[in-house]
Amino acid sequence: MVKKLLVLIGILFSTVSFAQSTQDYLSIGLSFKSVPFQSDRLPALMLESHYYVTDRWATGGNLAYTRQKYGHAFGLDARRTYFYYFSMNWSNRFGLLQTSKLHIDANLDMGIIVATLRDRENYEWVDSEYYNGYYYVSTQSKVYDKLNRDAYFAAYPNIGMSYKLFDLSKEEDLALHFTANAGYQLAVGGGDFTSPQDFNGFTWLLGFKIIGPTK
Repeated sequence: MVKKLLVLIGILFSTVSFAQSTQDYLSIGLSFKSVPFQSDRLPALMLESHYYVTDRWATGGNLAYTRQKYGHAFGLDARRTYFYYFSMNWSNRFGLLQTSKLHIDANLDMGIIVATLRDRENYEWVDSEYYNGYYYVSTQSKVYDKLNRDAYFAAYPNIGMSYKLFDLSKEEDLALHFTANAGYQLAVGGGDFTSPQDFNGFTWLLGFKIIGPTK
């Protein structure tokens, strides 16, 4: 599996040299992502951005986050817990098919997954204060006791599509696109209350992004 992943990485990056024209375009997107965790599917919110280095290669990053309730503690000493999932990836898109409206890409995301488990029944109130420009505002927030935290390296090879819905500004060449992709997430590393196999599996997302020139 590792050998196949390295071959895929080599193919994606070696083909960049064939793209010629620099686009200087930027995309910002918001998506719903379904990620695997043990036998569950976790609904995560993902924010991503890509810079189009050439007309066929875009590079950037994405962040995904979700919080789920559980009635157990994965073998730790607690009854009810919150499970926090956070991922941060370096993301690359290589164009396979491009028309005026439809783009199909071969993608590779690589980064980290951080899994944090907190006790829902034990917490403390934390005071904070900030200045809003006129006066200081004091607030209190509930911080649940942390039980454990695991981190893994992850790779997500996938196939994605982007479909142009409409122009937001024809003069500025700014447009809204519908996006979707699907692939397989692979995690490696060691954890205390989870294992890398817990995060391996089919992954997909649906969302929207805005694409426009940087100049």
